[in-house]
Amino acid sequence: MKSVVAFASLALAVLAAVPARAAPPPPVPIPPELRQPIDGYDLQIPYQLWRYWIENRKGAVIEGLLDTPPPPGERAFGPRQLRFKGGWEMGQFAGGDAQVYCKPQQPYGVDRDSCHIVLRQVRIPADAGGLGGANPLSLWMRENFDAKGLVRHFRAEGLSPETDWWRADRARLFAASASPDTVLKSQARIEQVDSRDCPAMAQAFAALDAARLDLRLDLFGVGADTTVKPPLPHSNSWTFTLELMREDGLAKLETSSRQVGDLVFPILKAAEACAKTPPAQQ
Repeated sequence: MKSVVAFASLALAVLAAVPARAAPPPPVPIPPELRQPIDGYDLQIPYQLWRYWIENRKGAVIEGLLDTPPPPGERAFGPRQLRFKGGWEMGQFAGGDAQVYCKPQQPYGVDRDSCHIVLRQVRIPADAGGLGGANPLSLWMRENFDAKGLVRHFRAEGLSPETDWWRADRARLFAASASPDTVLKSQARIEQVDSRDCPAMAQAFAALDAARLDLRLDLFGVGADTTVKPPLPHSNSWTFTLELMREDGLAKLETSSRQVGDLVFPILKAAEACAKTPPAQQ
């Protein structure tokens, strides 16, 4: 029997219509040993940026975990039909995609009757700053901030104690520091749902496939520009990428438009509902 892996966390994506955050994250507490300069360097701001750096690495880790092989005996049919990612001022915290898989047909092509959609999502909910309480990621952040090693690195890079740390290149600041990728992977939650187990999700994809957009080609800075409504400060933002077929050629649409979000969220809601309902009752 095919199984539907828990997908309750898709509620987070559905809540994108309402900003999930309304205030900037509070600064992390400064460890006692950093309250005084070390070899002339005040590391209190670099410690805050260490948190930003770790949070910002989530995006690359999430995208890497989404890159998975096809199910046994099947192959991907075309590009990923849908991709979505969520982020905020500290970087990406969630990402997902949808891919059609089919059984190969000899001598070439695929068996269209075997095709189905797999929707995946990867989230890393643990906060490096320990919001909501200590967690493995926040403990890693604390334990892997090598103050003396960082001072040596700053000197080697020609970064003086008077450096404006907030404006400095963070990749340069932490180039010699421990990589958080392993602990980020350990905190990732990988979930997926198969359209064969979820007819409602399949129907929602079919509705998206038949949807139309009122899309004006408005080039930025050319002619009269559309007035864009800015997002609320510190709110979550979502980006959607769709691979589209047109009579006159292929098209890729990448957008943070609410109009497109309103077409995608029913798919996520359907997947969430299927995850909460035994397959026999779907």
